[in-house]
Parts: sequence; C-alpha cells; structure tokens
Amino acid sequence: MRLARALGDPIRDSSEFALLADVRLNVVCCTLTADGSQEAVQRFVDALHDGGLAFMMPTVVFGRPGARAAFSNWRTGDEDVAIVWRAMCDATACERGPVPA
Repeated sequence: MRLARALGDPIRDSSEFALLADVRLNVVCCTLTADGSQEAVQRFVDALHDGGLAFMMPTVVFGRPGARAAFSNWRTGDEDVAIVWRAMCDATACERGPVPA
C-alpha cells in the first residue's frame, strides 16, 4: 500500500494525470487530463507496454476510462515505483517532477 501511495502522490501533483480514486490499498487508477478518452488511455497503456518497463491495464472507474497499476509482488520496491513514474512520463512527454521516494 505504501508503494501505491508513493505512485499516487506524483500523479495527484501532475498536470498530465488525474487520480480516478483515492489510493487506499495496493491499486492506483488514473487517467490523462488532456484527453481521458478510452482511445487515448489505450494509446498510453500501449506506449507503456511497448517501453517494456511498466505494465498497467486499462480500466473504467466511475464511468471514466483510465489506467490501473496494482502492486502485488513482494519484490517490488521504491526503485520500481520510480521506474513506473518515469515510464508514465515518457509515454506522455510530461514533466517528471519529483521521483517518488
């Protein structure tokens, strides 16, 4: 849950992403602020997959398309959260801001 919150924090502070729900457990759901359409979110998810560093799934939360990251592997650490955040920024050309700690 700590790692999910660590990813949720820069998403919350970003102008390119918006959280679709509060991060309460091990799941982070977000969407793109510029174009949160299902097609744009799918392109974002595809770009993440093509980059080979992060894996998120498309989802719908409260009727809004988004991407879902779930933290479930016990070997996942802070450095992995930083990798995911950088991959998300690379996929959207956003300003990275602070890397999650």
